[in-house]
Amino acid sequence: MSDVVAGVRQFIEAKSAGRHGEPKVADDDSLFASGIIDSMGIFELATFLEDRFGVQIRDEEILKRNFESIQCIADFVGRKLQP
Repeated sequence: MSDVVAGVRQFIEAKSAGRHGEPKVADDDSLFASGIIDSMGIFELATFLEDRFGVQIRDEEILKRNFESIQCIADFVGRKLQP
C-alpha cells in the first residue's frame, strides 16, 4: 500500500507544483478544499491510477469520497487491487 501512497503523492505534488509553489500535502489533507484537484482533475487522476496500478475505474466510482485525499485514493486503489 505504501507504493500506492507514494505514487499518488508524486502525481499530486507534480500537478500542484506550478500552482501552489512547494507542495506539501499530508495524506489526509482535502485535495478539493486545497484546490489541488477539481472536477476535471479527478478524471486525469483516474487515468493515472488506471495506467500506473492497472486498475479499472468505472464512471460510478468517480466520487469525491474516493478522491478526497491521498489516503482516500490509496484506500480506494487498495480495494481495487485486492483479489
